[in-house]
Amino acid sequence: MPTATHGLKGKVQSIVRELDAMRSARRAPRNISLRQYLAEKHKLTPGHLFSELAIDAAATTLEELMGDEDNRWLVPEIIREGISKGMGLAQREQAEMLRRAIVSQAVTGEQDGGKRWITPELFMDPVMRGVVQNVFYPDLVVREIMVGQPTVTIPKLELSDAQLADSEEAATIEEGTVTYGDKTVKIEKKAKGIKITYEALKFNNLDLVALFFEDLGRILGSNLNGKAVETIIDGDQADGSEAAAVVGVNNTTDGITYFDIVRLWVRFSLLGRRSTSIVGNETTAVQYLDLPEVKNKQNLGSSLLPTNIKTPLPTDQDLYVSIKVPANQLVFQDSGVSLVQLTAWPLMVESERIVSKQIAGTFASIYTGFAKLQRNASVVLDKSVAFSGAGFPSWMAPYAD
Repeated sequence: MPTATHGLKGKVQSIVRELDAMRSARRAPRNISLRQYLAEKHKLTPGHLFSELAIDAAATTLEELMGDEDNRWLVPEIIREGISKGMGLAQREQAEMLRRAIVSQAVTGEQDGGKRWITPELFMDPVMRGVVQNVFYPDLVVREIMVGQPTVTIPKLELSDAQLADSEEAATIEEGTVTYGDKTVKIEKKAKGIKITYEALKFNNLDLVALFFEDLGRILGSNLNGKAVETIIDGDQADGSEAAAVVGVNNTTDGITYFDIVRLWVRFSLLGRRSTSIVGNETTAVQYLDLPEVKNKQNLGSSLLPTNIKTPLPTDQDLYVSIKVPANQLVFQDSGVSLVQLTAWPLMVESERIVSKQIAGTFASIYTGFAKLQRNASVVLDKSVAFSGAGFPSWMAPYAD
């Protein structure tokens, strides 16, 4: 049976160059993968491209791919895919594609009336790879925003003086104020280079090479986990003006109790926030999981005075563990309004060959960082400090009626 053709043979170099141009565009860079590009431009998957180019990921070696004048341009994209998987980005992208495909019943294979089907790859990667849980920084941000430069000026709003006030008939309406300003956030570049010997290129197929680079993705993803947590705690300004509030506990002998957590949740609710995520270090995360209210099931009986909570409080939390959380602390945040990821240069992969040394080099880099959106959407609970001396700061006071 002849291999289906889609007009892509001989066009790999132009495709990769177009992808690089989209990723490095000064005004509107886009974090786009080869998979997204093929789906949007040609309604195809990488499997279609590989089939047309007679590439078998389980059999074709990297050396064979690099020996082809046109197909060698795929090497950085294959490596980028492996790194993206290690960072958990590829799985999230594919899970979103799966969601859209199910909702729209889109034709993802044959077009123009062909059978409606979804490639099994969309099901397997999100389910089989636990790295999505290991790299968690995308869960802590509202969204990723592409920006055109590594230093970004973003707006800063203070709504504390904008509350409603009583007004008598024919009286002048009292005006509240919204303080508007801006702040500058610097984005850092993360880069990693790896040298591969020709022997590795000769004897390892594309699937094994991709798995190797997933570890590099895990390293980059873990680093971004730490940067996100640091920004939640310390803010995005060198002077600490955007740092989260550090609040004490009712009794330092008892440590963090359910009482302390509920008090924090109630204050969050009065500010229009809802705690969705908790981040702790190895010790405080285990202590949180050991709280009776967390580990024990509710009894079958009812309370003496049943009470319906009408001020919304969370009924569940997502817990993450990070070495960036200081000793004795747990971080609570509303991930819907607390943090935003700013990316000036999405994940880029470049390759070089040094024939005289019989090695090939691969360099991965990404320009990205995090910025605080709302300072009062995150709070640090410190079990070594008493609440009587470290309560909620004035900028976390409830809005006046």
